[in-house]
This record gives sequence, structure tokens and C-alpha cells, in this order.
Amino acid sequence: QTPTMAAQAKNEKKRPSAPRNIASRVNLSNEPQRRHITIIVLGDLGRSPRMQYHALSLLEHGHHVTLVGYAGENVIQPLQNDVRWRLQCFDGEESSSLLKVIRMEPPTPPKSLRRFVLPVYLLLRLLGLVYSLLHTLFRVVPSAQYHTAANNSKRKVPIPVDCVLVQNPPSIPLLFLAYVFCRSRPLLLHPRPGLVIDWHNLGYTMFDLSDYHPIRFLARIYERMMAPRADAHLCVTAAMKQWLIQNFGLGAHEEKMSVLRDRPPGFFRPTRPMEQHRLMKKLELQFRTADNGLMTRMGVCKDDANRTLFTEISGGKARLRRDRPALVVSSTSWTPDEDFSILLDACVRIDTGIRDRGDVAAAFPHVVVIVTGKGPQKVMYEEKISRLNLQHVSVLTMWLEAADYPLLLGCADLGISLHTSTSGIDLP
Repeated sequence: QTPTMAAQAKNEKKRPSAPRNIASRVNLSNEPQRRHITIIVLGDLGRSPRMQYHALSLLEHGHHVTLVGYAGENVIQPLQNDVRWRLQCFDGEESSSLLKVIRMEPPTPPKSLRRFVLPVYLLLRLLGLVYSLLHTLFRVVPSAQYHTAANNSKRKVPIPVDCVLVQNPPSIPLLFLAYVFCRSRPLLLHPRPGLVIDWHNLGYTMFDLSDYHPIRFLARIYERMMAPRADAHLCVTAAMKQWLIQNFGLGAHEEKMSVLRDRPPGFFRPTRPMEQHRLMKKLELQFRTADNGLMTRMGVCKDDANRTLFTEISGGKARLRRDRPALVVSSTSWTPDEDFSILLDACVRIDTGIRDRGDVAAAFPHVVVIVTGKGPQKVMYEEKISRLNLQHVSVLTMWLEAADYPLLLGCADLGISLHTSTSGIDLP
């Protein structure tokens, strides 16, 4: 990262605010007719919030959206409401939805092969992904959205794709296959869709290898070649935009590049006391499984519907307990790029500091640290947590439903992010 780029990243907050949604940024909302936008994520849709928010914004502006990604966790609650996106139809016509969600399950080779012949495993995995993407793009997506023919034949007519919006990274093989799909549509007598890349980060930096390693070097060349072939670009930061202009040959395309910063939707807000009470009762079993002793010390009985760790019902109304613990929430993917040991070390120091206060230690609130998420290193860190022997701090790991996570975050006294950037230009 050059000094110039570092200064640009540092001054992000001084720049003018970006439009709050993708529909206004890509100028779709002013069009008189509905557009069909296909959004593709090479990852679990339920764990790709930015792309889900793109879909929600486009739907709210009246456009057809086909959302493509891996099977896994549920999408956010507004996208689960199929009735909300149903089009009003005339009598006798079959109603259609503005939203179509397509979940891919690419074939993968046995994991045992990865331990013994890694190159073969990676090649087979790439071929399985290519097959799944080609099938989805050329067979499933073109017929995903439809309308009824106007000649009263009730024949379903597919709605052509107007735009393909892809998340980057991962870059391989999505950028190339999405480009081939867009360019090949006129050969089948269909309009050519526009290709838009949403730059979350730089794909080649996700390879934890030296800059001179052949894999990382080739991945950078591939990404550099595909970038100018897109029709438009969305960048998560202004520093990302400038880096792409300087290093990926997008200087001639600057007018087609826009900065669209991450912003939380409206359902991320402070959680009201009654909502907190209902959420904590819902999560009570997880609290008891993780630290039943804390529940006992705080006087929370199994059959008591009026009291949780943090709230209580008094006079028919919910309120926060005066003796409630301090609540810290952190969300993690349990991967090496998030050094969770930093948070554990801080918990140990807090616990030791309170113990050293002796008689006045009781004046300090108990600290409850809730860590949400799934990932490969979760079991390893859970074992470390179990050996800490903390007295004044409880570290609990949970997995929440998509609708519950904003509520829990709205209850927190402190939120912590341990995410680090592989490129240095994707964080504000």
C-alpha cells in the first residue's frame, strides 16, 4: 500500500457521503419499466449481508431480482417474505414474484483428497464450481423471472436479464463466466446484460502467499484482465476506487465507477426493552448450556418468565435490570484473518484487574462476551475459552438466526470487530 493510498484510506470520513442504496447509485430507480438484475455471490447467501441489502434496495425500487449463491443460512427477514414481493395480477392470471432465490450446491471432491493431493483437490473443486456456475447462468437464471403473455394465452414469458451484479472476491472463475454469459446473450437473440463488479476487496490478496508466488501472481493477472471488461464498478471505499484506477487500468472507466460504502439497513437500531426480554428468553437455553452458574448467581430460574440476565418484567412492562451484566458482542467467521486471541487476552486482563481490586470487586458488573458466527477455528477457540478459568467475565459462543442478530447487537453495551484487511484498502 503506497503512502498516497494510506492517506486516502485515512481520510475516508472526509469524503462526501455516498447514496444509501444501489438502486439510486446505478440509476435504475428512474427508469419507467422494471429491470431484471441478477446478483451472484460465490458464497453462502445468508452470510453475504451486503449483497442481500443490494437485493432489498432493488426490490424496494420495483425491479426483478434473481439472487444466486450457495446453500446455507437463511437470508435476512425482508427477503424471506415472498408475499411482500408478489406482483398484483388480473383475475385468472398466475401471480409472480419480483424475487427469485437460487441456491447452488457445487459438487466437491472428498476432503480426504485435500490432505494427500492438494493440487488435484483444488482442480476438481474448480471444475465442479465451473460446472455449477455454467448450469446456473445458462439454464436456470434465464428462466428464473417471467411474466404472462399479453394475448390471454397464460403462457409464461421469461424476462431477459438486464444486469449481472457480481461480488468480488472471490474472482475465480466468477468474473470470467459472468462476462461470457453477458457477451453470449446476443448470440441467442437476447439483449446483452450489463456486467457490474462490486469490489469488496481484491481477490488475489485472499491468497495468503508471497507476492511472487505463481498462484498469487496469476490470480492478480486474471483479476487485472477482467476488471476493464465490466460495464460498471461499485467500490466499498474511495481508496479501493483509486487503487483500481492506478493499478488495474480503470483510468479510462472512472466515470463508470462509484463508491458505495457499507451502511446498515433500518433494522439495525437500539433494541427496545420488551424486544430485549423476548430475545433473552429465546436465547436462555444457550446461556444455560454455556454458563449455567451465571444464570443461577443472577437469580434466573428456568420457569421464571419475568426475568432474564438483562431484563425483568415489572408492572406488565419490560425494563433493564439494574444489576445486569455488561454485554459485549463480537461477530466472527473464526478464520485466521481475525485474531480472536486479542479479545481473549483482553478478557483475561479485565478479569485479573477486577480480582486485584479485592473487596471492591463486587462493585464491578459481570461482563458477558457473546461471540456469534461459524468457522473452521471455532472448536479450537472454544477449547481455549474453557481453560481460562475466568470469574468476572463469561465468554459465550452462539449462532443466531438472521432476524435475531440485529436485535442482539442493539442490546450490546459494546460491539467489537476483529476483522483485518488483506488488501488494506477495503476498510473505512
